[in-house]
Amino acid sequence: MAIDPGKAEKARAIAAEFFADGPGYLVVGAQHASVPVIAARMAASTRSFTIGQRVLVYDGYWGEAERVKVVARYRRSHRWIRGVVPIAKLAGARPAVVYDPAVIRVLHDAWISAGLFQPYVTGTAAI
Repeated sequence: MAIDPGKAEKARAIAAEFFADGPGYLVVGAQHASVPVIAARMAASTRSFTIGQRVLVYDGYWGEAERVKVVARYRRSHRWIRGVVPIAKLAGARPAVVYDPAVIRVLHDAWISAGLFQPYVTGTAAI
């Protein structure tokens, strides 16, 4: 399956901006005004998230794991929470940069690996 050239270019830009001069990962802290993630939509409901809801993937390796760690709004209280979602329940994934301070607060001390964006650069993304 071929990756959209726009997604590949966005992944390269994210890698250059956030991971070029570092150790290959980003530890989210209060000093960050933006963080790189993979934005996707839920293809099926879970206990915490509804169909069609936007989720932000911040940890997981495509092909190795069956589940990924996400940040999204909880379906009942609409507050931002961290969760774990099966990869099979995600659709329409694309690299993105998030500027929302509420999301950055929830992701405080989370590790975001440069490997999260590698499948988009190489053209082997699973979703």
